[in-house]
Amino acid sequence: MLSIICLAAFTGCIGQTASLETMAQCIPSQTCPNATYVKDINNSLNKYIGTWKDNRDGKNYEFNFIKKENVGENQKWDMLIGRVKITNANGVVEYDNLILLILKSNLLDLIFRKI
Repeated sequence: MLSIICLAAFTGCIGQTASLETMAQCIPSQTCPNATYVKDINNSLNKYIGTWKDNRDGKNYEFNFIKKENVGENQKWDMLIGRVKITNANGVVEYDNLILLILKSNLLDLIFRKI
């Protein structure tokens, strides 16, 4: 009897998690699973984590991506959070929200951390 209860509880938990790939292929309100957690099961987001740099048309672009897991209230998601810094050929900063990545990252940790 105990094994049946454990199996039912375990099966229920598995049914509530869906992969990012599954959710990306579903049609809203038709084929989407009723998941409470959309997880990066295959670590598809990991290849984008880090700093990416490029220059185009005399401007330097610096992108930074971090991965956050289990973010949200009703439905939790694994996601990337990205920021960018753009400088011109003279090194003058035209746009910079990289500092927000650090601030918001720490804020998200405070908000979504289970205490």
